[in-house]
Amino acid sequence: MTRRRGVLLTLAAFAVFSGTDALVKLSAQSLPAPQVTLLVTVAAFVSLGAHAVVTGRVRRLLPRLSDCGGLGRGPFPVQPDHLGLPLRRPSVFCP
Repeated sequence: MTRRRGVLLTLAAFAVFSGTDALVKLSAQSLPAPQVTLLVTVAAFVSLGAHAVVTGRVRRLLPRLSDCGGLGRGPFPVQPDHLGLPLRRPSVFCP
């Protein structure tokens, strides 16, 4: 990544954050907090979905079966910690 592209991406991220912050503050004056939260969440979901469609990466948003089996387990098998609580720890081999 070139420096110019990095600077532009940083400026775009700052602009999106600032715009969202301004919209939240404006809408919070007339809407209750849960509705503002819902609006921000829906807007983020729509923009994420649109980005996935435009870049052709919709499949990355879907859950997938891991190499160890099971939906959503990922490469980190559940192992008990020192208190006996389930904890996901990275390991090279699946149990």
